[in-house]
Amino acid sequence: MAERLRIFISSPGDVDAERLRAHLVIGRLARDYARFFNIEACLWEHEPMLASGHFQDAIEPPGAFDIVVVILYARLGTPLPEKTALRSYQGLDGRVPVTGTEWEFEDALSANRARGAPDLLAYRKTGDPGTSLANRQVREEQEHQWQMLEGFWARHFENGGIFLAGSARFATLEEFDAKLESDLTALIERRIKRGEAHETGALWLKGSPFRGLETYEFADAAIFFGRDGEIRTALARLRDAAAAGTAFLVVLGASGAGKSSLARAGLLPGLVAPGAVSAVGLWRRVILRPGHGGEDPVMALAAALVAGPGAAGEGLPELLGAGTEVAALAQHLAAAADDPSFPFRLALNQVAEQARARGAMLAHEQARLVILADQFEDLFSPGILPERRSLFVRILAGLARSGLVHVIATIRNDFWHRAAEVPEFVGLVESGARLDLARPDGAAMIEIVRRPAAVAGLEYEVDVQSGLRLDAVIAAAASQEIGTLPLLSVMLDTLYQRDVAGGGARLLTFASYRALGELRGAIAQRAESVLARLRARDPEAADALPLLLRRMTGISEGAAVARPLAMASMPAGSPQARLIDALLQPDARLLVVNASPSGAEARLAHEALIRNWPRAAAQIAQDQKDHILRARLEAQMAGWREASSADKGRALLTGLSLAEGLDLARRWGPSLDQNLASFIKDSKSAAVATRRRVLAGLALGIPTLILGSGLGTVKAVDYYNNRNVTRVDFADAPVPDGKRADADNYLRLKGIEVSSLSPADSTFVIVSSLDLYGGLVIPKDDKVLTQQAQSRSAPVSFSLTFAKPVKSLKIRRAALFAATASGVTHPAWTVYAYDDHGQVVATGGEPLLYSFKDIPTNTVFLQGPRLIRSVKIISDDRGPTGKPFAGFQAVLIKEIDLIRP
Repeated sequence: MAERLRIFISSPGDVDAERLRAHLVIGRLARDYARFFNIEACLWEHEPMLASGHFQDAIEPPGAFDIVVVILYARLGTPLPEKTALRSYQGLDGRVPVTGTEWEFEDALSANRARGAPDLLAYRKTGDPGTSLANRQVREEQEHQWQMLEGFWARHFENGGIFLAGSARFATLEEFDAKLESDLTALIERRIKRGEAHETGALWLKGSPFRGLETYEFADAAIFFGRDGEIRTALARLRDAAAAGTAFLVVLGASGAGKSSLARAGLLPGLVAPGAVSAVGLWRRVILRPGHGGEDPVMALAAALVAGPGAAGEGLPELLGAGTEVAALAQHLAAAADDPSFPFRLALNQVAEQARARGAMLAHEQARLVILADQFEDLFSPGILPERRSLFVRILAGLARSGLVHVIATIRNDFWHRAAEVPEFVGLVESGARLDLARPDGAAMIEIVRRPAAVAGLEYEVDVQSGLRLDAVIAAAASQEIGTLPLLSVMLDTLYQRDVAGGGARLLTFASYRALGELRGAIAQRAESVLARLRARDPEAADALPLLLRRMTGISEGAAVARPLAMASMPAGSPQARLIDALLQPDARLLVVNASPSGAEARLAHEALIRNWPRAAAQIAQDQKDHILRARLEAQMAGWREASSADKGRALLTGLSLAEGLDLARRWGPSLDQNLASFIKDSKSAAVATRRRVLAGLALGIPTLILGSGLGTVKAVDYYNNRNVTRVDFADAPVPDGKRADADNYLRLKGIEVSSLSPADSTFVIVSSLDLYGGLVIPKDDKVLTQQAQSRSAPVSFSLTFAKPVKSLKIRRAALFAATASGVTHPAWTVYAYDDHGQVVATGGEPLLYSFKDIPTNTVFLQGPRLIRSVKIISDDRGPTGKPFAGFQAVLIKEIDLIRP
């Protein structure tokens, strides 16, 4: 059994933030050294304050502890009575009165002199604490406290430049955090070297201490390492935000940065740990993904709130009264979005009363709820209507401001620019807190690799020739990769499966590491191994992989992303169902299944799989244009669902959109989502009915003009001669000297205003082919509209606003010739169409093009459920390395067709 090690924190009340950091540091060390010590922290705010005596009497004297930490800034504290019924309070030299901090330090110092314990650590914050000038009484008290503190410091630490005892000064929380952790670690290690504690063996007995592609969950806190600094910073910011009135924190980071694992296995355990939040004795936690409600994130929230066993700290089922359905809770949340707290207050009070009755909470403590909205980017999926997005965020904001609920959200930073589409989200972040999660540094990588293995009692092999340990080699390789955490976790888990689970040893070896293809090869090798085993016994199921990838992946913001797949949509025993079962097996873990309001959903365990498994990446690249088309059709389907009954007919697919939808449905077949397939089918039926009515009218001699039914059958007027179509062809633009011309005036004549250039100093021009790589990149006679920017470290963008709103529009990119030494490159670009209210009604775009072949012209068609007032084009020429390498920053636009009602 581990030895007990108790640490006492002593300070006045002006260093609350430092006390929280000290509590979190000790919590981390308690986990790190759990094989040697049972480390406990004692803080006065965690002790019961009894009315029967002085509060200092309720605190065990610091001299009885193993380590005492004193933290000071500008106060020394409140004087204690000279004597109480329990004990006398006086200084070492007999002086009275003394403050609580003085007495605690000197009690510990006296014990140290008598028995050599406890160890004492003293820290003083630097910087001017400021003085009140408006209130004389406050000013005098501040000055009095400062003089007492100066006297105490001179008496024990520094007097006239002479250092009497060891102490440390700090200016920031980060300095204090690092210094305290270093000092406590040194004291603990010293005790271990002196033989005061012995290792108890493996503490993790649940199999692999590495999660592979799976997210680290709440129960995995004991094996989640490498993010302690970020956890402490995040919890401190969340605490400050809660004190300011909005208990909200958003965690931003790149895909693969470990946001979900940080939130689930780091922040949640840290927040609900005893004493992490003053006066809170019990927490319930709720984890959801906004996309798990299908097209309604509010329903996803309601379902998550009441799911899970409350006895295990999960969910708040007490929100549902007898006979109340989840739908009713969702209706309440929607109706009282700005302040939905009433049933939460009742439910949490009920939880607190029950806990007090069974002795699990003190009388003064309260119960609280924390909600984790993980992968917040789900909110921007095409199927979720803008109104439901805003409503969902308003509900979270109302809860975060209620004083009852803490809210944490994670979001990929490549979706952050879309936050502007939900002003309520921007306001929530501004009034709450934010943590930008960077990739782990070298020291953190070592912890991620080494510490979980140590907890599980595993060892890494030492190379005989180099003397390097395998964990150092793996950590060094991981530090050189971008988005490496999923790769690293798969590698470590695969090593465990090979050497420990399969080999029966406790040593992770170089031979296995090399056989697996080292860091990058592990994820692909695992996937290929699973597929090969399946192919040997069930080739039909293995051959279903392309169809399954179509259903479980998509393109968003120019990058491949995972999509949920409803398990109910898979016929039992079908090839795809058998493939899913194989990918879910414990030795594969390439998929995970989660519950949602609409039933079980399967997802890729991590998006790293589709980036680092060549077979999957190739399939997605092959289907890329179809993925973009599907996203556009889904956005139009969402608009159709939002439309009123009178407008639903006009919101169906028509024209080119219908033709594209029919073609996609024909080619994809059962790979297409059933809801979208039905929408396309209904649109076709409506178009056929319209055609029949028109033909009937023509047979009766009724004059009719038709632009086209989408089936390519009737065209009464030439498309481009129609008065409702305006073609903006930049070949008409006067370009002096055959090079470039300012585009603003030319576009203004066409009823188009240019705005929102980013970067602001970029130039929006019409350029002839002669000015682009000597005319070798685009057709000889072409002139194109483009944006030229000085900076190539960030995306560029611009907006075009139409004097008269349009029903739809086409943007045609110029053809590209492979004439440069490195092949033609053209940046990824996305176009968003907005209505008069600034809501996105349609999207389109194109991924980054990199080819040694000629690339034909490409047309993006935009049509929404409402008229389009403006479009915004965002172009990013950064490739997979994050560094710019494309030949152009903005899309080379050859023509724009504006189709008006």
